Amino acid sequence: IDGFNVAHQGKGHAGVFSQNNPANDSATLVSYTNGKNAAVLGINIGTSKDAHGGVFIAYDTSSIGCGLFGSTNGKGKAVFGFQAGLGYGGAFWINNNSNDSAAVAGRTDGKGNAGYFQISNTLNSNDALYATTNGTGNAGNFDGKLKTVKFQLTSGAGIAGQVLTSDA
Repeated sequence: IDGFNVAHQGKGHAGVFSQNNPANDSATLVSYTNGKNAAVLGINIGTSKDAHGGVFIAYDTSSIGCGLFGSTNGKGKAVFGFQAGLGYGGAFWINNNSNDSAAVAGRTDGKGNAGYFQISNTLNSNDALYATTNGTGNAGNFDGKLKTVKFQLTSGAGIAGQVLTSDA
């Protein structure tokens, strides 16, 4: 039994919550639950090819806030993406030629890896990690120890492959 239900069959929004006070420091909409399901659930059951289950935008160009922030005090993931169809599990894109930030950044203050990539499908012949660049920098830069179990060096067209080693 819903505590509050809005059924709308027109073309406008089913609900709008607006806060118009620049001095307000509270969220416009808050949802709590102590039940067994999500505090907020967005499901798009439409047929439009570009419809989303949820969209979050930090619109102010001077804002340093996140477009979407996930946090947990438990043992679960702060952010999780699950793809059961044919698209990416996650995609990150910077669409600003002046932006010099990384599209994906991983950091840990714990004891685990900052990044982990695994292909579990034994029939998959792709690399677990692929890097390429059209710029003048390297496709990869490793600062620290590098451990390899299997190593293969392939040179590009007209480029001699070299491996420098030292016994020091």
